[in-house]
Amino acid sequence: MFIRGMRKQAVWHLCPYGEWIELCGSRVIFDRKYRPIARIWNDEVVEIVPPDQYIAYIEQRYFHGGFGWSPDAATRKIVTEIITKYWLAPELQRRRALMRRGERLPCWNGNRVAT
Repeated sequence: MFIRGMRKQAVWHLCPYGEWIELCGSRVIFDRKYRPIARIWNDEVVEIVPPDQYIAYIEQRYFHGGFGWSPDAATRKIVTEIITKYWLAPELQRRRALMRRGERLPCWNGNRVAT
């Protein structure tokens, strides 16, 4: 499981933090640094989204109030359920591996792609 053994704050920033609702009704799950992770279409089909893709949204919701240094049990449960429900573990493991190699995930900053 992706969550097991996570102790560092930086890794928790990769996990689902909230979702954007697009005009078409699809939802885009984003991480703590507001990088998109996956789009959930209206028929529940999941599409992995590059972390630097611009998302035009009409609404934003949060799954929990944050991580802190040690996420509480309620936060861990919410995050685990989202990762499991939408099969996000392989993508989160891929992003974690990039970080371990010293690579930074790009993100959209409103004007250009930033790191």
